[in-house]
Amino acid sequence: MRLFASFLIIASPLLSIAQITIGPDDMPQENSVYTISNGSLVNAFNFSETGTNYNWDYSDLEGTNQATQTYVPVSGTPIGYQFLFNNPFDPEYVADYALSTEGFDVGGFSFEEFFAFYQNDDNAHTIVGYGATLSGIPVPSQTDPVDDVYLFPLEFGDTHAGYSEWEVELPGIGYYQLKQDRVYEVEGWGSITTPYDTFECIKVRTEIEAEDSVYVDLIGQGFTFDRTSVQYTWLALEEGVPVLTVTENLGQTTTIQYKDEEDIPDFVQDLPALHGVSVYPTLTRDIVNLKGADQSMELTIYAADGRRVASSPATNQVHLAEFGAGYYLVYLRKGEASMCTRVLVTP
Repeated sequence: MRLFASFLIIASPLLSIAQITIGPDDMPQENSVYTISNGSLVNAFNFSETGTNYNWDYSDLEGTNQATQTYVPVSGTPIGYQFLFNNPFDPEYVADYALSTEGFDVGGFSFEEFFAFYQNDDNAHTIVGYGATLSGIPVPSQTDPVDDVYLFPLEFGDTHAGYSEWEVELPGIGYYQLKQDRVYEVEGWGSITTPYDTFECIKVRTEIEAEDSVYVDLIGQGFTFDRTSVQYTWLALEEGVPVLTVTENLGQTTTIQYKDEEDIPDFVQDLPALHGVSVYPTLTRDIVNLKGADQSMELTIYAADGRRVASSPATNQVHLAEFGAGYYLVYLRKGEASMCTRVLVTP
């Protein structure tokens, strides 16, 4: 009897692992904020390994830096984008939220203040379009057809192949077009351990074959080039974003990102809390209110990369737009007490 009981104790962690099904509630939601750590590319992991009832152990993965993903309401994006992605007469392209990401350069075009617009419903998690600032001009464009990231319910063994195009054109400057085939397969299930936590999960392998076309009016010439990438994502219940995402190009790992907790600076963790002060809003285009703050408190503002961008006696308001769009730590200190609040400044 004792032997049987001991077997149950040993086996219970294995018995608790089950195949899960991913749905719309497991994707990001409007106003969700996630801390993402970038993993070191210097490691001995083989991220292609997979199987059923599999245990992926990446607990030794080392983080190099952190970033934050915020899924903003469509109403929080530039007004020109809202006509395309919040139009009740065009429900196929009504977005539930947008993700602001870093811009990129391609073929002489520089896309800045880049937004990806997502629709998330019972049927699918899709990208319905993008918005970017090109030569100082906000340019939104819908994907045609919509780009299916995942179809629901999503579970082990599922496959899907989809195609989409995206194009922007500026008279007198030129145009950029993206044609893309996205093919995914849910190729594994089990548990995954990252430096953050352990999750029951499914593993999705997505291969993207893309063709970029650029035409520049100034030189009267166009270019077309192909690229292929493979992305592995581990999805868990109610986590919003993948708990681990690995991207490979030409067989080499180029990015590793995992969901994490925010690494609050040690100088905040080691001090008692500063009570009676509140900082709001944490999503703004400019002004942040410091209720309860006064000039007896020291105000310091840090950029996401750790740079100190401002330091002065505190007032009841601070303008962040002068430092540019992005994440900032608003740090208040009085004597030995302190508080630190993260604020996102949108374009």
